[in-house]
Amino acid sequence: MNKDTFCSYPFSSIFLGADAGIKPCCSARYEVGNLNNRSIVEILNSEKFKSIRRSILNETWHDNCSQCKKLESMNARSERSSLNETDYHKWEQLNQQNPLTEDFFNLERIDLRWSNTCNLACNYCYEYFSSQWSTIKGIKVNDVKDENQESLFQLIEKSKDKIENINLLGGEPLLQKQNARLVEILHDKRYYILTNLAVPLKTNKIAEKLLNEKYAAWGVSFETVGDRYEYVRHNASWNTFKDNLKFVKDQRNDITLNAHPLYCTYSAFSLVDYYDFVLSNGFSDVYWCIIQNIEGLNVLNLSKDLKIKAVDEINRCQEKFSEEFRNYDKSAGLDHLIDIKEKLLASLDKESKNKDFISWTNEIENKFLTNKKATFKELWPEIYNDLLK
Repeated sequence: MNKDTFCSYPFSSIFLGADAGIKPCCSARYEVGNLNNRSIVEILNSEKFKSIRRSILNETWHDNCSQCKKLESMNARSERSSLNETDYHKWEQLNQQNPLTEDFFNLERIDLRWSNTCNLACNYCYEYFSSQWSTIKGIKVNDVKDENQESLFQLIEKSKDKIENINLLGGEPLLQKQNARLVEILHDKRYYILTNLAVPLKTNKIAEKLLNEKYAAWGVSFETVGDRYEYVRHNASWNTFKDNLKFVKDQRNDITLNAHPLYCTYSAFSLVDYYDFVLSNGFSDVYWCIIQNIEGLNVLNLSKDLKIKAVDEINRCQEKFSEEFRNYDKSAGLDHLIDIKEKLLASLDKESKNKDFISWTNEIENKFLTNKKATFKELWPEIYNDLLK
């Protein structure tokens, strides 16, 4: 086994996409089978899945794993390298006792996105992750049919004593009925729920079940506050979000809450407001991610003046919350922001794509999401003016 290429995901994990596609993990480039066409056992025993395991055992990179390979070539963390930090030694011992083969599979972790069902049409989202966007665009996503998911539930039932980690995403996982059945099967496991926290929780049966799971941690996806939150998270209510956050903390005073914000034009210039809210509401950590799918929203593509403003905002954030960051159990995302700051400074001379953001925003406000309470120009007036320069 080669630690630089070994990955246990293809030997132990199932990722289910909103279109019923099956992959070893969320970072795999393409699906190896579709649950609407074949049973999960057939997919796991298919040549496509075996070829990935075979490459790993031959200590080479499979082309389905190119995303991790690319990230690691840039000295960045990947799904593979992150898992290896805690997992490699166990699998090395297992291989010594009983050498792994391409046929080996032992289900230990599942990442489930049963469908794109969601009550929001976030500005930067699209049909794969949102049924609202699917309706707006008239694009149907081939999600998992009730009759086809049964083979997966049978495998989960059979493997329930070995399954350790469950990730629930979407769409919105609190609106996916399959998760209610899942929690009935899998008790006292390490759940991670990534939610918009925009569904009223007091009457939500799935939330009720998950809040009773003592090892469940919650990731909350948001990056702006107040009116700007409602602009970005279209159809969401800021008051409902705050009520839900309070409800979750009232139910479980020991709960782990992580924030999952997207670093983009919406969030880059109001980090202080965001951290004022996050640090005063009991979040355990902050996991920043830079937007990739919309060039106009990527701050690295904006003009030099706006990049400097974004750097200044990160500096203000560091200065204002220096004591909180020092006393925090983890980094509260500060390491991510410092890395982003370095990327911004390194890209100052890159060609500006301000016009891409303006044209994209006009399309969002005037074609797709025409019932917004306020416009970007009204909510970010100074940034809007800078974008026009």
